[in-house]
Amino acid sequence: MFGGCLNLLLLLVLISAVQGQEQKAKSSRFLWISDVHFDPFYSQPQAVTHAHSLCAAESSNDTFPYGQVGCDSPLKLITETLRHAKQTIEENGGIDFIVVTGDICRHGNDLLENPVESTRQILRRVFKVIQSYLPDSHILATVGNNDFTPDYYIDLEQTENNTMLNMVTEAFHDIFISTDEETSFLSGAYFARNISEALTLISINTVIYSSEHSPKQTYIEDPLGQFAWLAEQLQIAMDAGRRVIIAGHIPPSVGSYRRAQQWHESYTNRYYEVIKDFFPDVIAAQLFGHLHTDEFRLVNPTSSGDALSYPLFMSSSITPIYGSNPSYRLVEYDTTSGMFLDYDTFYFRLNSSEVSWIQAPSFREAYNVSDMSNESMELIVQKLSDDSSNESKSLWVAFLSRQNVYSKQGGNCDDSYCHREWICTITSITEKDYESCVYTPFDTPATLPLLIFGLLTFLACLLTIIWRIRICIKRRGYLSHLQETSDPVDGDLQVEPTGSETIHNEALPPIS
Repeated sequence: MFGGCLNLLLLLVLISAVQGQEQKAKSSRFLWISDVHFDPFYSQPQAVTHAHSLCAAESSNDTFPYGQVGCDSPLKLITETLRHAKQTIEENGGIDFIVVTGDICRHGNDLLENPVESTRQILRRVFKVIQSYLPDSHILATVGNNDFTPDYYIDLEQTENNTMLNMVTEAFHDIFISTDEETSFLSGAYFARNISEALTLISINTVIYSSEHSPKQTYIEDPLGQFAWLAEQLQIAMDAGRRVIIAGHIPPSVGSYRRAQQWHESYTNRYYEVIKDFFPDVIAAQLFGHLHTDEFRLVNPTSSGDALSYPLFMSSSITPIYGSNPSYRLVEYDTTSGMFLDYDTFYFRLNSSEVSWIQAPSFREAYNVSDMSNESMELIVQKLSDDSSNESKSLWVAFLSRQNVYSKQGGNCDDSYCHREWICTITSITEKDYESCVYTPFDTPATLPLLIFGLLTFLACLLTIIWRIRICIKRRGYLSHLQETSDPVDGDLQVEPTGSETIHNEALPPIS
């Protein structure tokens, strides 16, 4: 009998091991980089400079060879990032593909002598550098606002021989794996690619929906036909039983800087209307960049508590221009469902005297969840919203530390009102949503300062009214007194001159 139990135990261990191997085989990784912002003119007079940095100083090549806060990425930072990424990838068993969520070019290309050609060359050069370090990995890139010139510019009415579409298509040429991809991209800077038998990646052009897009052409209901194309691609994936990852540059939500609305509201509504029938059964994840920070959103376009919210994941940047440490991500995903399981962030300490790469806690470790599913994202937001718990405090530390990738740029946010602003940022799609979320009266202690201010304003107005009423009463009494002491003639009050018709003011004292 003992031998039978032992055999059964061994069989259970074997089954568990096989299941573990199958589960492990179902997951794989891809490299995710964003907002490279390559500036080939770093340490030269044409360099981009932000916040009084020494980007154009010739000495920067020696003192800050990998870049500095306030400057876009020098080539040395990009090659060092790819060198370390290649090493990490080899140590972790390889990757399936590379995602680049836009803004490959530096800021301010329109200031260069030949803006369109300069932008094209910068784009091509970055792709060639990536391919030189990771030649066996396909690149799936999206176009960002700085990948057009001027920034955010593309004329949607130029339907034939569009200057911007021609330029970016030529620049992206080397990453396409079929003529269908290139033809699609030429029509609107969007394309789709089947990554595996079970997974499709869709690259969309978000610049055309941006609140900053120029020229202003919001009267166009479906710019470049992308909404119709996206709906068609999602339907094709559904019919084939495939899952989809959508990648773009600018997220359809509120930004964390000034809490500005990122897309025009009509386009935001249309986007969520298109994807609602395909989430979550078809759409596995949505990836964006643009903010230069490590963040996520959990938005509910229907404003219904019963409806499933949409997670949006935003990658931090390689460029350090706005203060984040340069970084990249290795994302672990389920190869069958496409669902994100976890990701590791690797960041570069610019203030170090030597090359120093650090691996941050993974997403699951930082937020204490089992995966990156809708349920896990809902749980994170729920815990962040509860300021009374110790776990909430530790999650806020993790969230705020990760935002600027463990740099010193992030400000203090240790009170309930600041936390409320962040919760509203995470869950809002439009500025109107954000404002109604933040300024809802009587619901949380965060509104106490607003209530006190309102009460004081009301009291001040009330005292002013009382003071004015008293003045009016005194005036009426004074006028009544004048009427009683005057001799009316034919019903009119006669005022006699007192020797002179000119009234002279008394001399004012000199100003010392």
